[in-house]
Amino acid sequence: MKIKAMIFDLDGTLLDTLQDIADSLNPALVAMGLKPHHVNEFLNFVGDGVFELVKRAVPKDYRDDWTVGKLVEGFRDNYKTFWSNRTVIYPGVSELLKELHARGIRTCVLSNKPDDFTCEMVNHYFHDHPFDFVMGHKKDFPAKPDPDSTLHILETLGVTKDQAAYIGDMHVDIETGINAGILPVGVSWGFQSAEKLREMGAKVIVDHPQELLELV
Repeated sequence: MKIKAMIFDLDGTLLDTLQDIADSLNPALVAMGLKPHHVNEFLNFVGDGVFELVKRAVPKDYRDDWTVGKLVEGFRDNYKTFWSNRTVIYPGVSELLKELHARGIRTCVLSNKPDDFTCEMVNHYFHDHPFDFVMGHKKDFPAKPDPDSTLHILETLGVTKDQAAYIGDMHVDIETGINAGILPVGVSWGFQSAEKLREMGAKVIVDHPQELLELV
């Protein structure tokens, strides 16, 4: 059956957000007397939400609840200022979304980024695209790769599992698709290699957004 709904990850899939993430966490680390990281190191930190981002960025001795909480607070305060400084839409994404809409394909965003930032960024960068559902990490839903949020989206849209695909650039995205029982699709332009995505079980790997049209 052809795909009728595509659920997209945000960071590393629709948007290149890495520099703004680094520029938001590094000052928080320095303020706590900790070492900042080169932007490329953040490729090893992102994907599983802000708390995991912070934990991976600090030495093991600094992963207590109080320190992590303060750093998360600092990151969020900084990100409110920096989230749109250097973040850009990946080439070909806007054209893909326009074509999917023209073909009547349902499009959604599901991210482990906090819900408030997710919604604000989607509204800012994709204000001309009518997504059918946008959701970041909320307290009442477990983070990806738990399938609950994905299944909630499918139920809301009235789409069956065999009609849906989850598209992302990280291991957690592939796991999310597998756990939800929908087609897991990896993109090679994001934060993790195509080889890693294949190892995790991606059924399809695309090198350019337009290739996703082959699924519909």
